[in-house]
Amino acid sequence: MVIGGTLEVLEASGNANVTLDVGTSTDVDAFVDGGASNAAADIQFNLKAAGGNIVTSADSVQVTILDSGSSGTTALRFRVHAVICDISVNPVESATVSTGT
Repeated sequence: MVIGGTLEVLEASGNANVTLDVGTSTDVDAFVDGGASNAAADIQFNLKAAGGNIVTSADSVQVTILDSGSSGTTALRFRVHAVICDISVNPVESATVSTGT
């Protein structure tokens, strides 16, 4: 279960047409839908009432960068912090960190 987290914009894109979605492989904007990228800020996300935060070990937290028709952007750096809790019958302590460019 994803309890919550934050999308941290470290370096702003400078372009209001570029937005960020944070979700899972089954719901790409489950946590953040249309988060602003044009200002350095933290966009927090929390538990959903309808149980949308339940994920399996095959899932991943994913970020999608959307551009609504602008001429692009020259800079954007961000990171996502997610607080995850194992609610399975036999929980296992493990963690995976994935980074990319």
